[in-house]
Amino acid sequence: MRRRGQFTALLPVMYSIVLAILLGTTAACTGTARSGVRVALGFEALDGGSIDLRRYRGRPVVLHLFTTWSLASQRDVAQLIDASTRHRDKLVVIGIALDPDGYRLVAPWRQANAVPYLIGLGSPQLVAGKSALGRIAQVPTTVILDRRGAISARVEGPLAEGQLARLLADLASR
Repeated sequence: MRRRGQFTALLPVMYSIVLAILLGTTAACTGTARSGVRVALGFEALDGGSIDLRRYRGRPVVLHLFTTWSLASQRDVAQLIDASTRHRDKLVVIGIALDPDGYRLVAPWRQANAVPYLIGLGSPQLVAGKSALGRIAQVPTTVILDRRGAISARVEGPLAEGQLARLLADLASR
C-alpha cells in the first residue's frame, strides 16, 4: 500500500515533466521550415547583384547559414568546398552569412578561406526567422533543397564528418 501512495504522489511531478518536454519540443519546432516546403528566396550576393534560389531549380542547392566568427561553421567549410568542386555542374552551394556587419566581415573571411562557392548576405527577415527557412535556431544550419526547390534535409549545428556527402548521395538516390 505504501508503494502505491508514493507512486500516486509522483504522478503530478511526472505529468509536469512530460508536459514541459512536450512544450519544449513544440517551441523548438515553431518557425522551423519542414521538409518538403518549397523555398523561393533572394539574397544580396557578396560579389554584387543578387542570388535568387528560383534560378537554380532543376539542381539541388545546399544552403549553409553561418557566421564568420563561429568555429562550428568554420569546420563545415571543407565539406562545402568539396561538394561545390566535386559536383560543380550538378549542384549549387551557397553560403548565407548572418553577420550583422555583412560585407565588411564576410569578404575578408571568404578570401582567407579560399571559398569558391557563392556567398550571400542574410536579410533582416531571414535573421528574424520570418523567411521560408523559418527560425534559424543554431549556427551553422545547413539546408538542402531538392531539384524542385523543396527542403530535403536540414541540419542544425555543425555537419558530422562526411555528413554532407551522405545527404547528397541520399538525395541523388531518390
